[in-house]
Amino acid sequence: MFQFTDFFQSSNSRHSMFMPHSLGMEVCQKGHSFQARYRDYHLIHYVVSGQGTLEINQSCYKIQKHMAFFIPAGIKAGYEADRNVPWSYCWTGFYASPDDIRHIVPGHSQGMVYPAFDTLEIWNIILHFFQQKSSFRDYSEKAFSTGQYHLEINYDRSRSFSMSSVLYEIFSRLPLPEPCEPAPSANASHIREYLDDNYSRPVQICEIARLFSMHPAYLSAVFRKEYRISPKGYLIQKRIESAAQLLHATDLSIKQIAACVGYANQLEFTQLFKKHTGKSPTAYRQSILPENAVYYK
Repeated sequence: MFQFTDFFQSSNSRHSMFMPHSLGMEVCQKGHSFQARYRDYHLIHYVVSGQGTLEINQSCYKIQKHMAFFIPAGIKAGYEADRNVPWSYCWTGFYASPDDIRHIVPGHSQGMVYPAFDTLEIWNIILHFFQQKSSFRDYSEKAFSTGQYHLEINYDRSRSFSMSSVLYEIFSRLPLPEPCEPAPSANASHIREYLDDNYSRPVQICEIARLFSMHPAYLSAVFRKEYRISPKGYLIQKRIESAAQLLHATDLSIKQIAACVGYANQLEFTQLFKKHTGKSPTAYRQSILPENAVYYK
């Protein structure tokens, strides 16, 4: 993974005027993420390739290449690279007063998504800024995309003015942003149908979330709202019910039944079965079947 950041911070009333916080470029690994948190500066990411998800205001949004997303200061947000086609992006971080930010990002208070535009142009502006330093003059765009280099410098007056100039140039090229709209996603019945069809496989909730292009937390919220149970809880419930039927109707071993309902680990299955029924699989079978029971396979 490549990450390159140039930081500037001032201790003198940084919220009273527009000023830069950071510029950066990153080629992300699959699933690379920043957990949701609050920031005291505004942040815009410009996606030049791949895709990922943005989690903000308890909702999840799919962000693709040639899009950008704005995270306001004081709003809890996190983001994650796709696990199949991870994104590469550059970013600008900055401080601005409430009056100034309205001129840069109208209607900014809840986060914004920019429609498709030439984000590679923004990438090249930031790349050019870094190449002004002697240590970067030999780096081409290709080298930056594949290399590994980290930089952190202390504040100096000329650097802060240069960063401000770059930020104004970038802002002059941005299209008008749009309010965040949740990405289209499957409804709860589609998720339930998938669980009903695949409970016998060792599926994970994160895998299902990727399939439906949803953040795991958002998928769980959608499902719980409709069925008053989490997807994980429903999956376990479905597996335990199916295992009970197999214990009643077949002479399969406990290990075989565990595998039939999606558990490769017999001990894990036994513990979950006992937790939900009050009996181990063996005790459950003995309690419901006569000694000379006939099994149906």
